Amino acid sequence: MLSSRFFEANPRASLLRPLLPLKLVEAQSRKGTCSGKNLGTYSWDQSFWRAGNRDLLNFLESDTGLAWNCGDVYINIADYSNWRSIAEPENLLAFARAFRQLSGAGSRVLWMTYGDVVERNGVKMKEFVATFEQWLHDYVDSDTIRQIMPIGLSYDVEHVDPKLVRDALIEAKNMKARLTSQLGYPSGSVLLQATIQGAEDEEGTRYVMEHTDSALMMLYRNYINDPTGKYQEDSNIVNRMYWMLTAQCADCLKDDYFPHAKITVMVEASCKMGRGCGKLSFCAHDGPGAQGGVEYMWNILTEMDRIMQDPVEGYMTPARHAALFNPDTPFAVHDFKWSRCFYGESFYTSMGYDDCDSYNTMAGICRTK
Repeated sequence: MLSSRFFEANPRASLLRPLLPLKLVEAQSRKGTCSGKNLGTYSWDQSFWRAGNRDLLNFLESDTGLAWNCGDVYINIADYSNWRSIAEPENLLAFARAFRQLSGAGSRVLWMTYGDVVERNGVKMKEFVATFEQWLHDYVDSDTIRQIMPIGLSYDVEHVDPKLVRDALIEAKNMKARLTSQLGYPSGSVLLQATIQGAEDEEGTRYVMEHTDSALMMLYRNYINDPTGKYQEDSNIVNRMYWMLTAQCADCLKDDYFPHAKITVMVEASCKMGRGCGKLSFCAHDGPGAQGGVEYMWNILTEMDRIMQDPVEGYMTPARHAALFNPDTPFAVHDFKWSRCFYGESFYTSMGYDDCDSYNTMAGICRTK
């Protein structure tokens, strides 16, 4: 199944197209922590951090953002088409500084993502480590990292040879060590993340869980019980999660398995998922209140989390859950371009999100797919 990023970030297709309880002394002097629900916010469009664009920052510091989106933040900084350079490197640093100065930024991780859901090029994935490291050398000295940490290198790649994924992750781990030994970065100031894709890839998942700090699980379902009867319970989000924790992560439900990575569940908000949009994306649920939008999404995710650990209905103990999942950002939603429409018409109108005017129309189309 192709993700929405394939359709939104590939012009030939239809446009090609999240943690850790870090107790860092440097973070304690920042503005207060965000006290709302801890959804992560994933932005695929690079325009949200380039050229001084503050749309994402303004959302995060709005009352609505502080009520719902207190989890980690993800920004796409490069892909297979520009793996050797980061566009507007000065603005990337400026965005990181501005994010860390937000009220409620606390010690949330700012993940900087390399994406490849089309070319599937593991060599470029590994080579991007050098690009990211060079940016840090050029713009982020040991004093600056203390002002913007924690940050992270995040890989959002799909269908890449798992051994090439392993090589890239090991190189990124080596980069983290070099940053500490050569530049004096504090331990934990730069983290590593990679996605667990929806297509079966047990070997690649094993490497992600072993070598990263955070695993971003692409869990693309939007229902537990479908009132229309169109989609069956055996394919709902609870059962899809079970598949991810057994077939995809073969050791995840074993009591003696304690991976290095903690899992953040990422769900989809795009209305342009193509075939299957009606069951894959939360765009399809645009009703008022708890019937749609962010409230429906949050309720589905928290109910899934409850069922997973239920002694009768579930398939894991609370202790196993704690060993696998990230309590600070349990859920993240892709993509901000769409998810910002989930908070009601009065909100998106007040924020000037003109694209959201077509959200309900697009949601209706999504439901038919």
